Amino acid sequence: MNIHTTDWQNGQSPGQAIYGELKSPAPSLLDAVLERLSKPGKGVGSRPLLPSATVVLVPDGSAIRSVLTGRRVMVTGFYNSRKAGRALPYEGMNELALLKHCEVDTTVIDYRSQPFRFEFVIEGAKRIYIADCVRLLDDGTVEVIEAKGRLRQLLAPDYAEKLDAVRDACTKLGWRFRVLSQKQLFEPHQVYANVDRIQSRRMVRFDQIDAYRAIEHVERQGGQTTLGSLADVVAAGPRGLAISQAMMVRRLVKIDLSARLSAENRVSLIAHRPGERGVFR
Repeated sequence: MNIHTTDWQNGQSPGQAIYGELKSPAPSLLDAVLERLSKPGKGVGSRPLLPSATVVLVPDGSAIRSVLTGRRVMVTGFYNSRKAGRALPYEGMNELALLKHCEVDTTVIDYRSQPFRFEFVIEGAKRIYIADCVRLLDDGTVEVIEAKGRLRQLLAPDYAEKLDAVRDACTKLGWRFRVLSQKQLFEPHQVYANVDRIQSRRMVRFDQIDAYRAIEHVERQGGQTTLGSLADVVAAGPRGLAISQAMMVRRLVKIDLSARLSAENRVSLIAHRPGERGVFR
């Protein structure tokens, strides 16, 4: 399955393009991608990929494994995502960290956790794989992500064989399959600390007037400004900083997270493509 995107809006600055998206947000492109995999009707839909592989998902877009049984000794729960507009189930701290990264990463347009499962027949035996996360990137790429504690876990022949089958299935769909380790999710420590801080502001509310002020300010500064400067323009005091950070979750601005968050972190605008869902729903 290929995801087709279009060129940047002709004759518009990034700020103008973003402001147009604020006024008329489009439906989620990721929902459209997943809908193509399901069959009409109730219950769980499925689509054969190969004679020995099938992708199975719930047509209403909910998680394929939404019930947490408590039979495994790990942290489980639901992450209330502003970007995805729903509560997303997670199992373990690695999956939770992955969701936080997706929430903050401005290259991620939309994402879901545990959205479907792959069913395979390998050497006559049925195998099942539930994706930890699927996300749609700003270049049109669909990524299926597996979050693992340590990459050495992938060395088990049986597990490696299953992941190879998943990778082949993703290739057939025109998707990309990636495995992220605990080290990749939590390091560098400062970057993850910044991600954690930014995502904690995800539900902070702001309106189109705030958005316009932010866009106009950054454009007047030549396309870049500082976090402190942006916060001062948006609103007075701590509220201005909280709104500025929430704007990154909503893909309005990008904050440099390589250094500890302060008034000096660099901020730039995000250029949107036509058809993307705006930051207001």
